Amino acid sequence: MATAVRWTVGICLPVALIFLAGGLYGDHRGWWNDQAFLTNLASSLTSLLFGLPFALLVFNSLGEAQAQRREERRVRALIRPEINELENLLLRRFRVSSLDELQHRCSGMRQGLAAASYQGRDTRQLTVMFENLYTPRDAADNPLTGEPGLRVHADWARSFRAQWEFLDNDLRPRALQAGIEWIPHSWSAHVRASVVTLESPGNSINVDAMCEALAQIAGIMTRLKQLHG
Repeated sequence: MATAVRWTVGICLPVALIFLAGGLYGDHRGWWNDQAFLTNLASSLTSLLFGLPFALLVFNSLGEAQAQRREERRVRALIRPEINELENLLLRRFRVSSLDELQHRCSGMRQGLAAASYQGRDTRQLTVMFENLYTPRDAADNPLTGEPGLRVHADWARSFRAQWEFLDNDLRPRALQAGIEWIPHSWSAHVRASVVTLESPGNSINVDAMCEALAQIAGIMTRLKQLHG
């Protein structure tokens, strides 16, 4: 509540109560029997002193609600393009058309790996499927293997991490302050852990761990888009 409104309410209500008590006492003593103008003036002033604070409270509440809605729209307008940029980074790197496709493909490969391991079957085909998804490509769509491929992936991982940190460290607090729902804080820790997994594939790619990380990131980003789409 604004300071001026607080002062007005704090002054008007006690004065109004004093006028009311005086009016009632005057009625009881018959002070106003031959004072029609003064009676009307006193009763009007008493009504004003009671009505003004409540009117100010109503208008102040409406103004605060409108300001809150404006701030929410402004913050959402900041958040949406940053989420879209994070999504584009992910989809361009892993050559899929949507977050749902990425999550579906990674979850399917994990299930296939688990089934093949349980049945003692060769998992090479699933590894090749993931390598086709994972391997960076140049402008002519040729695979980038070895050091060039690792360098492209490392650059992407740094960009993705920086974009996520901007969303989580800068925009999340502003969203919460504006009354905008955000993903649970624990999910942010999952994203960071998943990015660590993706950053350092090493000489031998752990397909199950990489697929788990990608599926988790895709699922969390899908939820973010639902909240801020």
